[in-house]
Amino acid sequence: MFGLEPFTTYHIGVVATNQAGEVSSPWTLVRTLESSPSGLSYFTVEQKENGRALLLQWSEPVRTNGVIKTYNVFSDGVLEYAGLNRQFLFRRLDPSTLYTLTLEACTRAGCAHSAPQPLWTEEAAPQSQLAPTIQSVGSTSVELSWSEPVNPNGKIILYEVIRRCFKGKAWGNQTIQDDEKIVFTEYSTERNTFMYNDTGLRPWMQCEYKIRTWNSAGHTCSSWSVVRTRQAPPEGLSPPEIAQVSVNPPKLMISWIPPAQPNGVIQSYRLQRNEVLYPFSFDAVTFNYTDEALLPFSTYRYVVTACTSEGCSTSTPTSITTLEAAPAGVSPPALWTISATQINVSWSPPSIQNGEITQYLLRLDGKEYLAGQNLSLLVSHLQPSTQYNLSLVACTNGGCTASVAESAWTMEAPPQNMDPPRLQVTGSESIEITWKPPGTPNGQIRSYELRRDGTIVYTGLETRYHDFTLAPGVEYGYTVMANNSQGGVLSPLVKDRTSPSAPSGMEPPKLLAKGPQEILVSWDPPVRTNGHIINYTLFIRELFERETKIVHINTTHNSFGTRSFIVNQLKPFHRYEVRIQACTRLGCASGDWTSIQTPEVAPQKQPPPHVEIFFDKHPRTPRVSEGFWGLLRTGPLRPDKSALEETPCVTHSSVGLISGLLLRQLRRTAACYLLTDQRWPEQFSLKVHAGEDGGMVGGQTVKWVLSVPAKSSCVATPGGDSGDVLCASPTKGCKSVDDKLERRSRKDSSF
Repeated sequence: MFGLEPFTTYHIGVVATNQAGEVSSPWTLVRTLESSPSGLSYFTVEQKENGRALLLQWSEPVRTNGVIKTYNVFSDGVLEYAGLNRQFLFRRLDPSTLYTLTLEACTRAGCAHSAPQPLWTEEAAPQSQLAPTIQSVGSTSVELSWSEPVNPNGKIILYEVIRRCFKGKAWGNQTIQDDEKIVFTEYSTERNTFMYNDTGLRPWMQCEYKIRTWNSAGHTCSSWSVVRTRQAPPEGLSPPEIAQVSVNPPKLMISWIPPAQPNGVIQSYRLQRNEVLYPFSFDAVTFNYTDEALLPFSTYRYVVTACTSEGCSTSTPTSITTLEAAPAGVSPPALWTISATQINVSWSPPSIQNGEITQYLLRLDGKEYLAGQNLSLLVSHLQPSTQYNLSLVACTNGGCTASVAESAWTMEAPPQNMDPPRLQVTGSESIEITWKPPGTPNGQIRSYELRRDGTIVYTGLETRYHDFTLAPGVEYGYTVMANNSQGGVLSPLVKDRTSPSAPSGMEPPKLLAKGPQEILVSWDPPVRTNGHIINYTLFIRELFERETKIVHINTTHNSFGTRSFIVNQLKPFHRYEVRIQACTRLGCASGDWTSIQTPEVAPQKQPPPHVEIFFDKHPRTPRVSEGFWGLLRTGPLRPDKSALEETPCVTHSSVGLISGLLLRQLRRTAACYLLTDQRWPEQFSLKVHAGEDGGMVGGQTVKWVLSVPAKSSCVATPGGDSGDVLCASPTKGCKSVDDKLERRSRKDSSF
């Protein structure tokens, strides 16, 4: 038998049939052998665990063909399940993944497989989306890229780029997280990689980016990628604030705040003043600076510059004008003298005004003259011929400054306030006048004019005058005028009277020699007799003699009327001094001494000469003879010369005679004569004659006897007939004596 079903129980009976019929045998039970199952159906699938598991269920095969020993579930040929349960929770699956499952049913005789059944797991939210990659960073943009998630878990329908940034404060580290923001959505998801350039960012801003990936089951987000935009020059830098901190010297405090948008890390601040950059910078934590190198009342423009590593930005300027200060460079004023009481003053503005000049002042010896804002001023009511020191004071609201002083003299004016002179009677003929300079000279006094009774008696700069040409007992009036270049002032008149007095103005007498022993003395009356002359007195004295001879000549004397007198019994060739005194009842006046010399007469009593003889080698041959007349200091006993003549020399001639022979005639003062080359007898006579204008006198004849001793020289002395010999020293000669006599002769020549 065939065509049976496997593992089926059959009742088998045999029916025997013939034509007659059939006969059936009893039923015999019989089971066919097992065979592989057949008629396996597909799985019934239920999605579990969000696409990560499948609940598989299946039914028995249509024909088991035996006892099912096991069911096997294969996934892509991989046994995933074996058992008799007809359901299996297929886990650890990937969502939205195609799995090919096969069911296998096995009996002892074999196994049967179902047809492969493709199954998709349910989509789930994507998984493992990688963070975006930062491709490039600018100061205001970030370019980033990303790829699909590792586990898309379905069809990715879109990508969202989400950004969040942190806003920081410029002056601190505090940051504020901004809300998340979808900045881009990508719908074209068929690519593997994606790009996005995020623009419009702030420089130096920290931002985070992530990718949100969507499929039909949900979405997933990547982790954050942190990025900071590049730095840029700061923005929003406010102009600096300026405050005055000192007036003199001017100082300004410049302060600033960080920029509203630092756009990076502030590395330094710099200041500019009047578009000139300071040569130094400030660090990021310094926000003020005190500027000291300033001028008063000057406008300064300050700007602050903030710098990052990517550049600098400058604020708008702030202008300020420093406070006013006292001017500087005030030059002294220019002075022009207009008159005796006025000076014109002009000046220029200060070279450094340090403000607006509010007024000018002129300081003049402790006084101030307001000049307002004018540049000149006429100063009046000054004193004539006075030096004034003027300085200019220039003032601003910040103070005043004075220049150095400049000097000027006012012109002269006529003097004023001349006090009357003072009179002091000093005698009957003199008055001493003294005066003071005028109280107000108004210039340099160039002269004083003293007037006596209207007549000028003195002109000069002295302030005293002794008037000697007055008459006794007379009243005189005096005035003094003081003069300068502009005129004069006359003092009040002052009068006084001289005292009665003795005569004055007695002139010296006139002398005339009438002979060797007489002098005629004549004289004139006093210039001012100041009364009746009652007596003349004549004084006569020999020069350098103490004794004075006095002759009184009263009104009864013969010489009173003729005013002449002959003085006799005088010495010839002597000098006499004479003066006259005139007297009134109130006193006397004497004239000066006058001298005269009486004429010469012939000398008298010439002494014998003194002889000294020298010998040569022959004892009896005299070599030198030296003659002296008179002793060395006496000369003629009566030379009839002046008493001052001490030298024994004649004034006109001398004659030496030896035994009647004229040896030599000597002139003037030769008191010594040297005879040479003479042959001398043993006995000779020598005589000297002395003469002058008045005549000649002969001396005594002296006889000399020569004796030659053993010595080389002898002195022969007068000895009459006896011939006494006195020997002298051989060294004594005439020359030394002659020198003495010549020196005395020079003294005598002065007479």
